[in-house]
Amino acid sequence: MHHQLFLVCPFSCMEHFIREKYGEHVFFISAMSAVFQIPEEEQLVSIRNFIKRERINSIHIVNDLSCTFISNAITKQKKLEPQIECYIENLFIQNYSIISELPTLEQQKVKLAELNIQYQALQLLKPHILGTQIIQNNIQIKGLMTKKIENKYIDIEINTQK
Repeated sequence: MHHQLFLVCPFSCMEHFIREKYGEHVFFISAMSAVFQIPEEEQLVSIRNFIKRERINSIHIVNDLSCTFISNAITKQKKLEPQIECYIENLFIQNYSIISELPTLEQQKVKLAELNIQYQALQLLKPHILGTQIIQNNIQIKGLMTKKIENKYIDIEINTQK
């Protein structure tokens, strides 16, 4: 049986949507815009124990294209959650030349969400975060971009070679 863990933004309300596609044997950790801040060691131990206990074999990093944090970074809107939005905004600034070349806001949001998913995967793979456990237990890291209003799921290939 596949036991999957999804990292989702609590504001996107993705739990029901994801269960419709992936079934009931899924678990969630929520973080704004799925930005997995490096938690305290005690939290990491709890997450590691949870992954082991539930025999998690894949971790999905999810970004919905209606995410306010992603839209606000691109359109330079007022920050609702400064710490997270500053992170997303910095990711946008660091990749401005790539993102700004794209002709539509929708394409820019796709690219920024893709970059966020990629970066979060690299964070998880750090040995002091979950990397050692992921490698030892052959846990797959997957990216998932959704467009909930259109009932779309887009798999994002994770590049762990950065």
